Amino acid sequence: MHTVYDRLHYSGAATAVGPFLILAALLVREGLSSEGLEAIAAVALLFVLNPTLVHATARAARRIDFGSPRPLPGEGGRER
Repeated sequence: MHTVYDRLHYSGAATAVGPFLILAALLVREGLSSEGLEAIAAVALLFVLNPTLVHATARAARRIDFGSPRPLPGEGGRER
């Protein structure tokens, strides 16, 4: 993990799987009680909001590194 973008990539992937495993353990123990439903809601929020947070952090890091979040000439993406 050499760059901030690599670290964001790996942390984003790691935080996507963990909450589901914790939710599964909680549901096995508690079932679909009010605690289980609250945990489902919390994991759903994490699953939806985590990619948004990682994307916003990567855009901020790119703005700091290059002054703009737009692709540089010759960089991947659509060529015009």
